[in-house]
Amino acid sequence: MIFPCILIKFTSGYTNEDTLVIPEGTNETTPYQYANYNNFTNIIFPDSLVTINERSFYNCTSLQSLELPPNLTKISKYAFSFCISLQKIIFHSNIDTLDDRLFEHCTSLEKIQFPPSLKQISGNAFLNCINLGKISFPDTIKRISNCAFLNCQKLTFESLPKSLFWIGRNAFDSCESIKSIEIPKSTQFIEGFSFAFCTQLERIVFLNPRTYLSGCNFRKCEKLTYIKLPSVLDAIGHHLFWSCTNLESIILPDTIKKIGESAFYECFNLKEMKLPKKLTEIGVSAFYKCYSLINIILPEKLDLVRPKAFMNCIGIKNISFLNKSTSIGGSCFAGMTSLANITLPSELIAIYKNTFLDCVSLNYIKIPNTVLKIDAFSFFNCSKLRNIELPSGITEISENCFGNCVSLETIIINSNNLLSIEKYSFQYCVSLKSIPLPVSIRIIKPFAFLSCHHLTELNFPDTLTEICEKSFYECTSLVRINLPKGLSILGKNSFSNCASLKEIIIESNCSFGQNVFENSSMIEHLIFSYPNVNIFKEKMLTSLVRSITFNPSIKEYQSLVKFENLGNIYINT
Repeated sequence: MIFPCILIKFTSGYTNEDTLVIPEGTNETTPYQYANYNNFTNIIFPDSLVTINERSFYNCTSLQSLELPPNLTKISKYAFSFCISLQKIIFHSNIDTLDDRLFEHCTSLEKIQFPPSLKQISGNAFLNCINLGKISFPDTIKRISNCAFLNCQKLTFESLPKSLFWIGRNAFDSCESIKSIEIPKSTQFIEGFSFAFCTQLERIVFLNPRTYLSGCNFRKCEKLTYIKLPSVLDAIGHHLFWSCTNLESIILPDTIKKIGESAFYECFNLKEMKLPKKLTEIGVSAFYKCYSLINIILPEKLDLVRPKAFMNCIGIKNISFLNKSTSIGGSCFAGMTSLANITLPSELIAIYKNTFLDCVSLNYIKIPNTVLKIDAFSFFNCSKLRNIELPSGITEISENCFGNCVSLETIIINSNNLLSIEKYSFQYCVSLKSIPLPVSIRIIKPFAFLSCHHLTELNFPDTLTEICEKSFYECTSLVRINLPKGLSILGKNSFSNCASLKEIIIESNCSFGQNVFENSSMIEHLIFSYPNVNIFKEKMLTSLVRSITFNPSIKEYQSLVKFENLGNIYINT
């Protein structure tokens, strides 16, 4: 209920235009009683006042100071919210709780003297009090709740209360003037984002070895340089030190079993990190863009390294797995431009998508024989990788798996289970000289060997049934190929722009797509082991070929009149 101004003056007894006097004998104010009035700067409360109810002085925009009476025991939520001119608060009572949103958005508030009996500061109590400066907490406080001091940009304090048990979510979020924090022995729980975006925070010490930390507690604390963590801690929570860009070193307790998602995300200057022996899991993007890390030893009990865990850690040169992990998440080591050596777990089953993408310094890697799958882009743009040996269980070489590996010279494929080479698998492997295809291969997908300029000779096994579009486009050093017995489809432009191609051995009646040999202008010799009748549709061949050899398997063949420049025919007996 909102009272008209004339009634407030009558019942309350203004002593002058600036002061609201609440009559002696009043035990409580009613909800909204003085809400939204802006014609008094201070209030005289009676000693009889016990309760200030919800929103009693809400949005009193001219109120400048509060001196609360000695017998006051309860102030309800929102009682002084949005009193934007309020500068100073003094308690004379033994109140034990500051209720939810009690002084939120009191943007001019600079000083507060807490009651010595205070036990709890409730959620959002001082939210956005952007001018609140140095405060002194009574040691009786046990709980500082969610968002209690959120965005109090000038807030500082000597110490937290000695009896403090709980710090709520976002409790001191964006308190940009806090420089040092000592978490007392009494503190058991610190919820997420509690000190996030405290951009001047430099030092944190935990006195209780068992304080529980949630996620994001110190997110974006850009000046943090020193932290002493609780000595008995199970996990580093998600985003815990996200973008703590000046943190150079940290000692992780031996009890740590998990490092959560993005825990050290963009800690650009983090140089030293010894991973605990009991560590079993590293979360997604845990060390993303930790540019200054140099060496990492992954402990024996580590079971799971999730995607992007070390992505873009451009300073790491060596990684050693001491464990028998079976899985490494996709993009785990992508963008690690200094990585030269890595020892993979001996029982690894799969290398997932983008795992070593853009590892431009990686020159050697041994893939364990247990690996059954190498996903797309796994080694894309590993520009110094020279040799690769694929294990016996591999069934496919995935899309762009070794694309842009410009130094790759040799590939050893130990698998007799390999069925396909996917599109772009070896595109722009300009140093690749040969590839021994296993007898199990069935299909070579589009652009698989695009622009492999040093590839000189191919020997396709009889199991191969399809060579797809532009599979060997612009393989400019390719001299000789065979079209094997099982081949049924030769895709369009599959050998276009092969400027050195001279000889083709024809062992099947495969069909020819459009422009299979377009601009491969050096083709001069065909060897027939099978009477392919589709070859006449390939005008490039009929115009270029100068000699033909028939192997003994050919008993008869139709007219060769369409070969315009045929000069020699040889028959092997």
